[in-house]
Amino acid sequence: MKKERQNTCRAEPELEVIDDFPDEVPVTAAELDAVEAFLMSAITEILSAPRPKADALDSKGSQYSAGWEASL
Repeated sequence: MKKERQNTCRAEPELEVIDDFPDEVPVTAAELDAVEAFLMSAITEILSAPRPKADALDSKGSQYSAGWEASL
């Protein structure tokens, strides 16, 4: 006779994440330095990538915000 196996696995309890951060979290100079040290080469590469030609865009209007283009 085959013995029935009981399911002993239990579902993990749902986790609730609560934060007590303010709406705007200040960033220190040291944190900015760390971001620059680890990500600046990637950020520079992304921002220096060539823009797609106008006919390659999926809409007829500009894909860039006017404020961003003005800062170039």
